[in-house]
Amino acid sequence: MDPDEIYQLNIDLSPFSYVKLFESEAPVASAEAGDEIERTISRLKYRQASELRLVVRVLITNPYINLAPGQQTQELLTVDISSFPDPDDDSYDRADHYSAAFADWDDTHKKFLEIVKEVQGGQFEIDLIARKSGCASIAMSIWNSAGTLPLDHLVRRIAVADGEDVPDCKDGSPLSSGLGALTYLGAEEQQKGPIKVDAALHIFEWDDFGNDAAVAVFVDRSLYEASRDAGDQADSGVYSWPLKSSISHYVSGGGLLSQIKEARRRAVNSLAPDKSYALAASDLKKKIFSSASTEARQDAVKAFEALQRIARTAKPEAVVLARIISADNEVVFLPFEIIEDALGLPTETALRVVHPLPSHRFLREQQCVDAWTFAIPGSLDGIGDESTLAEALLNPQPQQKPSWLTGWVRNLTQLTDYFHGDDSVATAAVTEAPRSEGLLLLSHHHDGDLWFKPPEAVHVTLEDMERKYPVGSVAILSACSTNVTGGNVPLIRQLNGAGIDAFVMSPFPVRADYGARLALDFVGTISDARSAGESLTIATLFDRAAQSTGVYFKNAGMPELEDMRKEFLLIGDYGLRLCEQ
Repeated sequence: MDPDEIYQLNIDLSPFSYVKLFESEAPVASAEAGDEIERTISRLKYRQASELRLVVRVLITNPYINLAPGQQTQELLTVDISSFPDPDDDSYDRADHYSAAFADWDDTHKKFLEIVKEVQGGQFEIDLIARKSGCASIAMSIWNSAGTLPLDHLVRRIAVADGEDVPDCKDGSPLSSGLGALTYLGAEEQQKGPIKVDAALHIFEWDDFGNDAAVAVFVDRSLYEASRDAGDQADSGVYSWPLKSSISHYVSGGGLLSQIKEARRRAVNSLAPDKSYALAASDLKKKIFSSASTEARQDAVKAFEALQRIARTAKPEAVVLARIISADNEVVFLPFEIIEDALGLPTETALRVVHPLPSHRFLREQQCVDAWTFAIPGSLDGIGDESTLAEALLNPQPQQKPSWLTGWVRNLTQLTDYFHGDDSVATAAVTEAPRSEGLLLLSHHHDGDLWFKPPEAVHVTLEDMERKYPVGSVAILSACSTNVTGGNVPLIRQLNGAGIDAFVMSPFPVRADYGARLALDFVGTISDARSAGESLTIATLFDRAAQSTGVYFKNAGMPELEDMRKEFLLIGDYGLRLCEQ
């Protein structure tokens, strides 16, 4: 695909694999329909029904492609299954016939379209605009005609190239399918990757004739795989239920933030020193794991019980993927990990929540983060000049700069130069692939704008951010946002598109003293790990730094900040590791 061009993507359901029919001659990708689709077709044919109706929800969150103007994110697909072969039909002979006929034609594209038209049961068309070079992915969630039961999940991977920047998008399958794909962090699971998801929670939202509508899907991975392999449908491990209200509005509208603030207040007043986030967790549970439908409510209850069981039994920790897509096809970041306080878990259990990025890339198993830039200002608005934190910010640098530390950014001019790609500030000294970069940033931010001390005449803006990062790079944003929830999404999109594949950040306003202390503890944790040759994952790096920060505020008599780590998210491939040397 070429940027700024409109293309038509066709999705259809057919009894044949087009890849097998046409081998590599046609621009096509095929995948087996999910088991739920096949069982639905079998039931319909048994009742001698001739038509299958499906709802297709199109999900595009990466910056490389967009829906063309006028395209809807949800459409109804009607499939004529009357022409589908019965089990005793000799389908392979027909496939051989079509394949042989195709080989005799000179006009490959024309013959391909004619054969597809003859064998397909129904087709869904959607127009796309290619935006810029990169490995784009388009997810298509397939549901029953009522839009309440998930039947399949397709992810199509497409390369967008401008002729100069040609991305390598060969890793992974061009098309994946099955509800198991809901547990993939990206377009396809990295079988050798560091992350294995135990469960997945997806929330899909759409505009239902002017009203907000949302449905949740929870996948218990082990139960789903066991059910699929055994053919036992008593409990497939996949649960879905319509929600009473929009979760994206609950996050962006301040509903969850008010619960977070109440959690901090209760901690200050010693109302709940051990589980100050319990009320916020209970409110989040009520928002997600409930439904207006009595029948669907059972699925919500089963999903929550499955989450409890997984959190208790998965070792060394339970890994849950959480993805929320708003009606505008935007990724919504939710600190789902706070629900841990509503699960009734023993203290030794651990729940790890990972959030997918708008654009996910395939990373090599040996990928590691080598060169680091620490963007920590000498002073930050919100930190009193007489505080111990202010003194720590003035002198955070080691006397001798290690080789892996490529730069210190101390003021706004240097930060601007860094994002312009000025190597005099921070040099990406790593030239041996697949080593990547790390950025630790302490600043104030809103809608992509960054600043240290107001009143500053100029902020660093998204338009200033021209720097490109090696694939597999990491950004730790100890960034103190304004009172607008979600104001960091533009910054995440920008850095993700520039090569950042893992983030540590909070979607909520973070107090400057907590952000500053956490940033300083990250400096110490990264330095200690590199000196010791420890190849820590980004998740472990965060755990150690946040634990040190919690101890600091506990000793300082500030319990409202002791557990603020629960408001931070791990986004993307948090299994990325520090280089040992």
